[in-house]
Amino acid sequence: MNPLQKLINRYLSDNGVSRSEFSTLLGYRNTNKGLKRLDEFLRGLKSPNPQFAKLILNNSNISEGEFELAYSAVAESIDNERSKQFSPSIFVIPIYYPSLLITMKFLSLKIPNNISELSYEDEIKAIGNVYLDFRKKVTNTSPSNWSSGEKGFKYHRKFGETLIFDKNCKLVG
Repeated sequence: MNPLQKLINRYLSDNGVSRSEFSTLLGYRNTNKGLKRLDEFLRGLKSPNPQFAKLILNNSNISEGEFELAYSAVAESIDNERSKQFSPSIFVIPIYYPSLLITMKFLSLKIPNNISELSYEDEIKAIGNVYLDFRKKVTNTSPSNWSSGEKGFKYHRKFGETLIFDKNCKLVG
């Protein structure tokens, strides 16, 4: 159980409030949906309602400081888990986003396996070469070809670090 789950469970226990009652306090008429939303938020900080944290604070006597500490601990844990699963990638910036998101897989380019062993300069050169090889294979560079790579690419180098390049492999952001 993570710190946020412990905090909410302690609040519910100390105040004699059931999880079902708490979901009603949060504004859910459908108890199952409310409990599902609460659990999604407590486990992964995910909610379709961007004000869910505020909703919890407004409907409980949990202090903002205590809530923020628990929230931060969960966010840090999630980031640590994501960083372990991260692998570098190149994503071609489309001219526009197609309606079918499944086509987005065509914009992800395979990078060399040994990329992390290279010096920074050689790494950037290798990434640029992957992109330029992709561009050579593009036969239709008209504005209607959303996947031509005409706008450049993003290199997701490390967890939390993305480098953006133009179509000439110049770093722009």
